[in-house]
Amino acid sequence: MTNETFLALVNNDRISSRQIDELIGITRGIAADGTLNQSEVEFLQKWLAASVGISGQPVIRTLYDRVNAVLADGIATRRNAVTCWQL
Repeated sequence: MTNETFLALVNNDRISSRQIDELIGITRGIAADGTLNQSEVEFLQKWLAASVGISGQPVIRTLYDRVNAVLADGIATRRNAVTCWQL
């Protein structure tokens, strides 16, 4: 393994770890008030869209797909969110 390959692997692990930490913080913030509103779901969708292409984390891809399903009709309703998280 070359030094460049090793550094690329280390950096990818570091980026993935940082993304998961950031995702945990975002979701804690969203859940803090016990309600889910449109702007929170849209923010999460935008963050996931920016992260999904550079992350090897399956949880980010899965969450991105589920958030997109919640927003499929453009409105994040409680019913859509509950149904989506139960899949």
